[in-house]
Amino acid sequence: MHSADKTINVSIKRRAVIDGCIEMVTINGRPLKILEDSGFRKIVDPIFRSLGFTMNADVVRNHICNRASLVHGRVNVLLDENTLREAKNHLILLSSELHNIDPVIREGQSVSNNNIETDEVDDLELELRAAAADRSSGLVSNQDQVVLDIQREIVNFMQLPREDKSKNIMDIWTTLKKMYPLMYECALVALALPTTQVTVERLFSSLKFILNDQRNRMNPSLLEDIMVVRSNYLFDKS
Repeated sequence: MHSADKTINVSIKRRAVIDGCIEMVTINGRPLKILEDSGFRKIVDPIFRSLGFTMNADVVRNHICNRASLVHGRVNVLLDENTLREAKNHLILLSSELHNIDPVIREGQSVSNNNIETDEVDDLELELRAAAADRSSGLVSNQDQVVLDIQREIVNFMQLPREDKSKNIMDIWTTLKKMYPLMYECALVALALPTTQVTVERLFSSLKFILNDQRNRMNPSLLEDIMVVRSNYLFDKS
C-alpha cells in the first residue's frame, strides 16, 4: 500500500542551487550531461520553477567558464560585479580544496561578547580576556592564512595590466608562479577543465578504453599519467 503524497516546504536560496549544480560537475566529478537526465529533471525542475529560473548543461557551463575566466588576464575585464564576486569566492573555495581545508569566507570581522553582562565583568575576567587576546593575536590558523593569502593575491592580480593577446596564457602564469603561488595552483585547475561537451566525451571514451576487463587494477597515479598522454596532442601516440 502506497503512502499518500506529501508536500514539503524547504527554504533554499537561488545562489545555493547554482553553487550546488556547479559543484556537482566540478568538485564531485559528475558529467555535464547528468543535468539533462530525466530522473534528475523530475527532482530539480519543481525547485527551478519555484525560484523562477532554470539550470541546464549550457547554463552551468557558462557559469563555470565565467568563474574560471578570472584567472585569464585578457578577458576578466568583461566580468560584471556579481560574476566577479562569484569568481573570487570560487577561487577561494578551490584553493581551500587543494589545500584540504574547510574555508570560511569572511565579509568582515565579528565581535563576540561571550554573553557576559557588563556588570558581571570583574578584574579577573578582564585579565583573562586580555590574556586570551594576546594568545590569539599571534596565532593564525592554516585555514585563515590560506583564505587571506588567496584573497590578497586576487586583489593584487586584478591590478595587473591586461596581457597582450599574442602571449600564451600558460606562459603568463609560469612567470607569475612565484608572485601568485595560490592563484597559480587554481589557474592550472581552471585552465585544464574541458570547455566543450566533445572534449568531455572524448575523455570518458579514453577512460572506457583504459579501464577494460582485461587490464589489471591501476593505481591513481598511473591512470592519471595515461589520461594525460591520451588527451594531450603533444605526445606521440604511435
